[in-house]
Order: sequence, then C-alpha cells, then structure tokens
Amino acid sequence: MGGTDITLAKREARRLYILGYSIKMIAKLPSMPRRDTLYSWKNSSGWDKEIELTKEKVIEKRAEQTSEEIVKMDEEFLRLARKAYKHIEFHLDRETVHPQEIMLLTRSMDTVLKDERLIRNMATENKQVSSWDSIFEEGEKLNNSRLEEDGKDL
Repeated sequence: MGGTDITLAKREARRLYILGYSIKMIAKLPSMPRRDTLYSWKNSSGWDKEIELTKEKVIEKRAEQTSEEIVKMDEEFLRLARKAYKHIEFHLDRETVHPQEIMLLTRSMDTVLKDERLIRNMATENKQVSSWDSIFEEGEKLNNSRLEEDGKDL
C-alpha cells in the first residue's frame, strides 16, 4: 500500500468504526489492512474518544431541541390559557356564562395541564390542577345566587 492508499484506508476504517462496525468486520473488507494495524490506528488516533464526543454532542443537541420544543409548548399553552381566561372573564362580566361551560373549559384545561406534565415526566396531580374544581364551584355558587335573585324579583 502506498501513502495515499494508507490514508484512504485509514479514513474509511475510521468512518466504518464510528458507524459501528467492529475492527474484525473492517479487517475482512477488501483493501483494508490486518486487524493489528486497524487496532493500532484506532488506539493512536483515539477513535473511541471520538465516538464518545460524538455521542455527547448528539445528546446535547437533542436536549437543546427538546428544550426548544418545551418552550414552544409552554408558549402555546399560555396563549390558550390567556384566551380561555379572557373568554370566561368576558362572560362573567356580562353574566352570560353557564357553570357547565366553566366546568367543560376547566376540565379541558385540567387535561391539557396533565398532558403537559406527563410530557415532562412530572407528577400529574398538584394544587394547580386540582384547583380547577374550586373555580367551577365558585361559578356554580354565583349562578345559584343569580337564580335566587331572579326568583325574588318575580
């Protein structure tokens, strides 16, 4: 093998090793040197260290992408929560909301919160999630008091 052939063989062997081929498998390929030469190249050039660095970079990149996805999900969730809050606030101010509407909306929000927490491997039950029932109870009390007032006016 000439100098250029050795360089090409070494690059190809390194590429195959990083892709997961064993030295034994690489040595069986045509135009590849013997196993002991491949082991020498692997050890002197730090192919194993290169694999570890590549794995670390992949893990870091995936963590970064996951973090970005969570931020986007948080932004979307907050946008929807604000929209729902404005909807409830609008109808409460005009006394046009029915307690069942509040119940449906809060249960939907509860489901979304639980889904968000499951995605993050967090507990699905917490004070924020369980407090939606108290919002419905308040809405029901408000509606009952309105009905009582309407009954007195008749």
